[in-house]
Amino acid sequence: MANVLVVHDLQHEYHPEFFSREALDERRRVFRESILRARRLVAVSEHTRKTVIERYRVDPDRITTVHEAADPVFEADDWTPERLEATLARHGLTGRGYLFFPANTWPHKNHINLLRAMRLLRDQHGLRPELVCTGTPKDAQSEIESVIQQLNLTDQVHFLGYVPQVEMGSFYRNAAALVFPSLFEGFGMPVLEAMACGCPVVCSRSTSLPEVGGDAALYIDPEDPGDLANGLLLLLNQPDFRESMIAKGLEQAKGFSWLRFTLQILQQAIAKKGES
Repeated sequence: MANVLVVHDLQHEYHPEFFSREALDERRRVFRESILRARRLVAVSEHTRKTVIERYRVDPDRITTVHEAADPVFEADDWTPERLEATLARHGLTGRGYLFFPANTWPHKNHINLLRAMRLLRDQHGLRPELVCTGTPKDAQSEIESVIQQLNLTDQVHFLGYVPQVEMGSFYRNAAALVFPSLFEGFGMPVLEAMACGCPVVCSRSTSLPEVGGDAALYIDPEDPGDLANGLLLLLNQPDFRESMIAKGLEQAKGFSWLRFTLQILQQAIAKKGES
């Protein structure tokens, strides 16, 4: 029997439309069995904790929230201008000030509404920022490519595919902003990674993201491309506001620690063992 089980999210319980029937059935079976059999549960966010309690009627005393943290590589201070530029050049990029969206192309990541926001920035505000996307192609990739063509955004949007974690700091540090319009997150690691790198954040006000971003992110309605466009416009056009968000983000990222995460997990395991 499992002693301590870490739960990241229950997206399938809230957005079953994003899964095939086979994947949905498998997730429901595996998650339910694992959660109900575990002696002790750890959720990576308070949002995830509440969803586990709601959907599986878990005793609140059995599940604790323990926040994850950004990898220390993102806090390193050895990112020289030469290193930053060399990393981008390897991926065919030369400019700075782009919008950055690191996410596999799953439907819930919401690339489509981001593309619609990009069109609004161009057509209503005369802004044509580049959008750099990293991540493995998934179920929504073909639709995303079709929408890029329909909206005539081919020259602005760059899909780079998978990028190793050791290179990701360069993309955050050269970006005008992280844009993260996801519809559902159990935690939202890119938000912390960006903040640790001094990259301001525009993200959804949904699920766990406000919990992670605190007052250091600019929140938008992920279902409203106009709201997303306005958020991006604020960061792109107001340098002082952007700098204030960077400072808040650096401070916010300090509140999350992998050492603390590990120690709290061990404490949960030891406490449960003592009760046995």
